[in-house]
Amino acid sequence: MILPENNSDTGTLLDHIGELRSKIVLSFVVTLVGASIAHFYYLDILHFLLKPIEGSELVFLSILDPLLFIFKIDFFSGLVLASPLISWAIFSFIKPAMKKVTWHKLVGLYICSMILALGGLSYVYFIMLPISLKFLFSISIPGIENTITAQSYLNFVLVQSLITAVVFQIPLFILLGVQMNFFTVSSIAAKRGHIYLIGTIILSVLTPTTDILSLGIILLPVFIIFEGSILAGKIIYLFQKQQLDN
Repeated sequence: MILPENNSDTGTLLDHIGELRSKIVLSFVVTLVGASIAHFYYLDILHFLLKPIEGSELVFLSILDPLLFIFKIDFFSGLVLASPLISWAIFSFIKPAMKKVTWHKLVGLYICSMILALGGLSYVYFIMLPISLKFLFSISIPGIENTITAQSYLNFVLVQSLITAVVFQIPLFILLGVQMNFFTVSSIAAKRGHIYLIGTIILSVLTPTTDILSLGIILLPVFIIFEGSILAGKIIYLFQKQQLDN
């Protein structure tokens, strides 16, 4: 007699894959919708992006560059518009793996994530870009004209924005790791030297410029956010411990 196989694990895996596929499709669709909306405000977005280098002239080097330039602005603007829905899709997908995190806490984490991302983007636009661009434009080599292409400038802005927005999520990564018992706040604090070293190496590789000033401008908020997260984690731990003791 052949016993029927237990397909519960297989079914669960297929359900997760199906849910992941639906989340990816949803994210792609809302990004396209956001890009379509952003295209109607293309000139306003372009003026906003070019304001940090107002007075400087950008050039295109290829016949396809203007089209790709517009497409890239529309796509990433659509991604920003769709980010609240995409972030919520990610949070809801990983929720089953976070059994200790209630939906009430998840909503709070989601709101904090949006605020931190907005803070990161604001930091890039109002602080990082003006300082970095002023320094980079001040560098000149005799006999060589410093011509900036539109594509290189846009790539610089987008990469800096993406990296900083992710870096500003460090408090959430630490909080989720503690909640899921991957590590403790004390263990992170004890290894902060190694974390700083690894983080500096990673950011130096990911940062689109090689100058120390741009890297330092990124590292400064990283250190502040990291130390603030550790301090907040210790305060939350002591508060929870006091509640249990009472």
